[in-house]
Parts: sequence; structure tokens; C-alpha cells
Amino acid sequence: MSKDITSVARCCFCAPLRYGLLIWAYLKLVTSILVFGVMVIWLFIWILLVHFEKGLLILIIPTTLILIVDIVFNFVLIIGSHKKNITLLSLYYRYGIGHAVVFVVFGVLWILYGISRMAAPEDDPRTVRFIFATTSVFIVLLILHIYLFIVLRSEINKLKARDQFRYVDQAAESYNQTEDEFDAFNNKIEENN
Repeated sequence: MSKDITSVARCCFCAPLRYGLLIWAYLKLVTSILVFGVMVIWLFIWILLVHFEKGLLILIIPTTLILIVDIVFNFVLIIGSHKKNITLLSLYYRYGIGHAVVFVVFGVLWILYGISRMAAPEDDPRTVRFIFATTSVFIVLLILHIYLFIVLRSEINKLKARDQFRYVDQAAESYNQTEDEFDAFNNKIEENN
């Protein structure tokens, strides 16, 4: 019997898989909405107060669009988890793989943007903090995303295994069968008398 190495039985070693997945989904939804709000505020402040810089605009707009798509798919994850719908969970799983690739690409682009900004004023502590914060957030979010994948995959496998397993109550079935045989035997006796 082979066991998947990346399969987990509990989320964060304490919560059942489905409830842990729901907790992660709601936390992810709340943080996505908060980050989206910050990005929109940042975009408006940047447009109104700061000078026009195409490099930053090229990063801000796609990142905002990615956050909108992420919010929509977080609802797919929440609905799929509540209803134990394998199709919705699998859809989110496939989306998550694509999102991870896009996340890595844009994470690297944000880090490179910070490094290019650092090249101009070499001793500016704000730029160094920006690069450190961006890199740290990128790595932590990537680790959390991978853990969410592991929990999600474990839940999908658990639901698939549950759907393949059919329970048959053989004791009740044999009881009903013997009762039917007994009734048939009594009917034959009554017919003969």
C-alpha cells in the first residue's frame, strides 16, 4: 500500500483537513482583499502625487489584476470546500499551479525593480528595506502557497477515496434476507394446511 509523501491528515497539525482548508481559504480571501485595497490606494496616490514612472505602472496594474482573479478563485475554494465539491477544488488546484507560476514571475520582477532602484542611490536605506521586505514576503507567501497546495491535494484525495468507497451493511442485508426466507417458509406451510 503506497502512501503519498506530501499527504497530510490534519491542517497545521491540529484542525481537520476540510476545516483547516476553510480557515486557510478565508484568511487568504481576507488578505487578498486587504492587499487589493492597499494596491488600489497605492495606485491612486501614485497617480495623483508621484511623478510618472512606467516601470512601476507596468508592475502595479498586472499585480492588481492578478489580485482580482485571486479573490474570485478564493470564492471558488471556499464554495468547493463547503460543499465538498471535487470539481471546484480541482479547478482551484489547477488555478493555484498557474497562480504560483505567475506569482514567482511577478515576485522576481518586483525584486528586480527594487534592485534597479537601489542601483541609483546606493546608500538609500529605504531601497534596501524595500528589497528585503519584498524578498521576505515573497518567500513566506510562496511557502504558505505550497502548504495550501499540500492541504488541498490531501483533501481532494480524501474526497476521491470517499467517493470510491461504498459501504454495505452486510449484517442488515443478511437479516432482511433471512426474514424474507422465514416469511416465504411460513407462507408455504399455511398453503399446505
